[in-house]
Amino acid sequence: MSDDLRTDEEKIVETPGYIQPVPKPSLPQAYVVKATPSMGLGVFATRKIEVGELILAERPLFVGPRVLRLANHAEMTRKYGAHKANLISMAEWEKLLMLAASGMTPENLDAFSKLTTTHKIEDDGTGPILGIMRTNAFGLYELYDGDELAADISNLHVGVVKTGSRFSHR
Repeated sequence: MSDDLRTDEEKIVETPGYIQPVPKPSLPQAYVVKATPSMGLGVFATRKIEVGELILAERPLFVGPRVLRLANHAEMTRKYGAHKANLISMAEWEKLLMLAASGMTPENLDAFSKLTTTHKIEDDGTGPILGIMRTNAFGLYELYDGDELAADISNLHVGVVKTGSRFSHR
């Protein structure tokens, strides 16, 4: 089937190596998840970690596009201005993400919902699901739309993971 006709789900499932067992990290476990005084849960090393050592491997709770471009974004920008057009786009993106989140298992949805967001609807128009995505997602550089990864990575997908999202971004 042509890349252009495949759904995102088909692209994910057909990504080389996707449907394989998750690799097992080295033992003993190299980290612990615990509360921080001011930033929620974080991941902390419990022993010396060697360069290149696999300490965590997990499947994403949620996978989605890095950016969402509505077909009429340019028209909306002309009509409403860039700021309002972006707010409209984010509201539409949130609706799509809510639909996707409704298909998550209750356990995964609970884990996803407990992740922190640094984006608020009153600040920049970001809804709760999009905020968690924007704050915690990792680029999935082997999963992109089209035949090759675009120079501006606008066709890239991102994933949010349960434990890896607790690694400090600072």
